[in-house]
Amino acid sequence: MHKRALISYKKALGTKHISTLFTVNSLRNLYYKQGRHIEAEAIYKRTLVGYKKALGIKHASTLDIVNSLKILYLL
Repeated sequence: MHKRALISYKKALGTKHISTLFTVNSLRNLYYKQGRHIEAEAIYKRTLVGYKKALGIKHASTLDIVNSLKILYLL
């Protein structure tokens, strides 16, 4: 379901649109909860780059990604 939504957002809004980034982040959460940490890490990094560009480095959502990536590395 997340993948289908992501494909639609990418086509309609582009990869840098905030709605697309939020959908990518939802997919990242799903992978993390499923224990698919390598896949989740790749999405964390991609999401972080997009959030920095779209929202700025000090935005709460960007900082949440940084914190989540840190937690992943501590596993």
